[in-house]
Amino acid sequence: MRITGQNPDQEAPGAVEIGEAPEIGMWGPLYFALWLTGMALAALVNIPRFSSGWMLLTVMLGWAGGLGLTAALACNQRLPMQDLLAGLLPRERLLLALLIAAFFFSPAITDHFYVFIDGWLWTAPLFMLIAVTPLTTRAFLGFMLAGAWMAAMKSGREPWELALVLAFGVSWLIAIGATHFAYTGDPHGLAGWWPIWRLAVSVTQAALPATVAAVGIWLVWPITGLHEPFRGIRAIELIGPQTAHRGIKVPPADMAVLVWQMFIVLILIVWTIWVMLYLRRLFGKRSSSAIAVDLMPEQTAHMEYRAAPPRKAPPKLGGVRGQIVALWRVWSEAMRAENEIRRDGETAREFTGRVEGELPAAAPAPEMNALLEKAHYSPDEPRPEDLDRMRRLVETELSKQSLRRQTPME
Repeated sequence: MRITGQNPDQEAPGAVEIGEAPEIGMWGPLYFALWLTGMALAALVNIPRFSSGWMLLTVMLGWAGGLGLTAALACNQRLPMQDLLAGLLPRERLLLALLIAAFFFSPAITDHFYVFIDGWLWTAPLFMLIAVTPLTTRAFLGFMLAGAWMAAMKSGREPWELALVLAFGVSWLIAIGATHFAYTGDPHGLAGWWPIWRLAVSVTQAALPATVAAVGIWLVWPITGLHEPFRGIRAIELIGPQTAHRGIKVPPADMAVLVWQMFIVLILIVWTIWVMLYLRRLFGKRSSSAIAVDLMPEQTAHMEYRAAPPRKAPPKLGGVRGQIVALWRVWSEAMRAENEIRRDGETAREFTGRVEGELPAAAPAPEMNALLEKAHYSPDEPRPEDLDRMRRLVETELSKQSLRRQTPME
């Protein structure tokens, strides 16, 4: 808990800090959202398959544990995995692609599973493990979306089947929005509840019109499919050893019927997209919290980022106090040369503690922070000796930095 929200660069006599409340980062919510998306796909694949409740519960608990373990491992080892992927040679990348393909086609060796239903799910743990960069994370979500599409084709007319599809859609929106906040906000120290709240608002305003459109399509869609000979496509049971001999034949006499029914499908798709956009705009206008940017969470990859205008300079302290603070700021600005940039809202002790953890050789003398806090918060004016001491400490740290930058890298 922090009693005051003042930065050390702002005058706040008598302010006292008694500890920091831990801030919520975005990496935990991101990998929880990826886990949630994987579980939604597991539900789409497995719930229609099992009639026994205990068997279904056992299978879902197994997937929850496996996907959860993979998500936790990817979250905790994100930086080492990024370095590993960046250092892969072309032939090693090919081997990784072949490994993913092997997981995808592995259901073909059994008599009870199908590649184009189970293959997407069986590949999810391996794919989630390498979802540590913006490209691989979005590729993982695209992979999950394709798997959900294939699994949804097997769905029937029961309301709970529609609920499973909608649950996957909401979890996918949460994941794609969390991906945006995590990867674009981490370099700027984005943390706290604001991005989570903004993500919840954006997902809600995108999911409500999509749900209305999905329910409408579910109510009017033909029960047996658009074309009787194509009912096999809905089950996607064309891949697997026991069904390899099966195929789809279109009677020539029905080709005309197929053409106009495909035309109807195209009209329905265009109408659905229009309804979603209209309802999204309608819900957005009536919402108590307006979206700052008129984009859906899945469209954030197309946003253009520009540097914000520089902030106004904070008020400066006068006298010896201001000179001591200015000397400390000279040292903190010099640390930019070593990629140690002070974040917005970061106190002096937080910044020096982070520097000590990331670059121990650049950790400043603890007396520098003590002199800075004395200049800010002490009721008595600092002595000239304090100013001389701060000047010597800063000069020493700048000399050390100069030597570090001149030392050749091994």
